[in-house]
Amino acid sequence: MNEKYGMLMLGREEGRAYLVAPYTEGRHHADEKAFTVAKGDAQSADRTANAEFREETGIDAGLLALPPGHPVRKGAYGRAEILARLSDLPPFTFADDRDRPAALHLDIIIVRHISDLAPFLKGAQEADAPVERLAAGQGLPPFARLISRLHDEGFPLRVETEAQFRTYMEEPRHRERWQEALSRLRQELEDAGFISDEEGLKFDDKVNPLHYFREGAELLTLEDYTQRVTEAAQATQDRPEEKYRVSMLGTRRYGGMLDAVLMVAQDAKALLDACEDEPVVLEPA
Repeated sequence: MNEKYGMLMLGREEGRAYLVAPYTEGRHHADEKAFTVAKGDAQSADRTANAEFREETGIDAGLLALPPGHPVRKGAYGRAEILARLSDLPPFTFADDRDRPAALHLDIIIVRHISDLAPFLKGAQEADAPVERLAAGQGLPPFARLISRLHDEGFPLRVETEAQFRTYMEEPRHRERWQEALSRLRQELEDAGFISDEEGLKFDDKVNPLHYFREGAELLTLEDYTQRVTEAAQATQDRPEEKYRVSMLGTRRYGGMLDAVLMVAQDAKALLDACEDEPVVLEPA
């Protein structure tokens, strides 16, 4: 079974439920933000959930577990603190994009003063800057240099423009043939220090190849989060010509996972009402 481990971080401000919502921008539907949940494949369950959440949102759940004012926090996250953590919930099961059974394990963390996390979210300082502008400002190789590098690998010289590249790569056999070359190019950019998982932009070698994208997070109300992820999935169904660029959005795998995330998020919202002002530890039923 395909096992995924993820984390949801929620809190309440002025009576409304908020969620730390990770997104990917630059991969799905051009520059639209695709909101999902921080998740990773099973290695160590706790390590995977914490590491993926930190990488995709900028928030370190381990550091947040320390009380505000703790010297190790060094002022990070303001007054925010963990009120409750619900782990080891039964997994939410669904069918992946090949109709195989899959499971999503979610760790729910409820935070007091969650709005204090906002300045520390990944991408918060550059939230309104387009990916293309960020890439140019960081001196990342433009498309022309990237396609030239592929030409050095034997890629067809007749494919020069972004439109030509997109049309060519719509063929599954072309994608399969050139996947290793694209992965080598991504590794070259990582080795040269142009891109990294922890910060800055990332290079897409699978969904929207030869383009940069970024991961970040926003603090959204649960209602807004639900609406935005649902609209993104619907947009994919309404724009089949964009299938080349949307990866998980709209597929059975994403739809099933989204249903699981929204279901557990609604359950977690009920926990917000049950939390007292003092930190508590909730055990699964």
